[in-house]
Amino acid sequence: MRSDTRNPILEQILSDNSSIVFDVAARTARAQSRPQLFGCRSLNSTTIFKLPNFEINSPESRSENAEWDLAALLNPRGQSLQRPIETGIFIPYSIKDRGAGGVILYVRQRNFGLLVKEFLGLNHDVSEGPTKRDIDILEKIDGIPSLDPFLLKLTLEKPFPDIDRIYFDISDFEDAAVRETIAKKVVPIARKALGKEEASKDGISNFVDAIWDPAAPEARLFVKAFGISDAQATETFEAWRGISFYEWSYGRLVQPIAKLLGWLKSELAKPTDNQRIGSHQRQQIETFRSAIGHRISTNAKSTDQFFRNYNASHQDFVSNGDPTRFRKFLQEARSSYWELGWSVTALTHAIGIFSRAMARGSGGQLTAEVLYTMYRDLDLALLKNKSSVIATEPKLEMSGNGR
Repeated sequence: MRSDTRNPILEQILSDNSSIVFDVAARTARAQSRPQLFGCRSLNSTTIFKLPNFEINSPESRSENAEWDLAALLNPRGQSLQRPIETGIFIPYSIKDRGAGGVILYVRQRNFGLLVKEFLGLNHDVSEGPTKRDIDILEKIDGIPSLDPFLLKLTLEKPFPDIDRIYFDISDFEDAAVRETIAKKVVPIARKALGKEEASKDGISNFVDAIWDPAAPEARLFVKAFGISDAQATETFEAWRGISFYEWSYGRLVQPIAKLLGWLKSELAKPTDNQRIGSHQRQQIETFRSAIGHRISTNAKSTDQFFRNYNASHQDFVSNGDPTRFRKFLQEARSSYWELGWSVTALTHAIGIFSRAMARGSGGQLTAEVLYTMYRDLDLALLKNKSSVIATEPKLEMSGNGR
């Protein structure tokens, strides 16, 4: 059934954002005759995605869009939620027209084993063979905060060395963006190594391509410049691509996050019915607003600091000809992927939550009830400790007399 209204979950699933969407079906189609990711054929026609563990639909929309009722699929109301980010599996009604909708299963929802058997034919009780492998892959994916290819590769390549690398490739759109981002770092190094006359546009392009192909002749320049062995080239260049992916991803978030923080500090952050609710409720909302603003700001600042260190080590290489600091930064980068993936994903979810809430407001303001729900959802999306129980704030109580 296709919904005529904008569906935020389906919209996210169909997006081109690797941080929150892993399009297994598209990767499988590109793999063609090569080994597929999952042994269960139907799993290879799905899309895996990450979504904050919160109630996304308004009460008015649940009856019309029952199939998309996140609250009905997750833990029962009132039960403590153990992780802030859910891993979902989208099973489209039509592979050729995924916009028509489909079934969503969540890895940690009740009766997941029975549901994957019903909708995908995957016997969750099997303890060996391809089925057990499929379940293990899903559990590994559920344990990471982001679905970007670099974090996926870091998580899956050792326990499942037979996975085709095409499942860790970024999209063509992201590939072009990352190449442009990394070119800014490559150009000054190549110009210094080649000399201004030899560093033509085509020559520079060849050196950028070499970061994707350590076996290319141009890659020898970087191997020599970095002072690394041929054996270290692949891992070092991959780390460079990974950092550039996160740099580009985070760069897209800077402006909307700044606007969100500005909104939180403005008068617009007060509920439209501020005079109708009691002082206790106003204090609840104000406490939440302050905590959310601090958490978003802290998250953004830590990511900013990472890239400041990255740029400083690169500048040390370019200006002083000493690759030591930059080489060390890249070689240690893989240990930062989890942190970067979590930050980018959390901020991406925060922007989505805020935008969806604003669609229910007027003039940039929200009612106390919608505002409180938005803050609760932001708190969930920004919760870093996966084993923590989410905020135990009581439900916002509305009062008509303002007492």
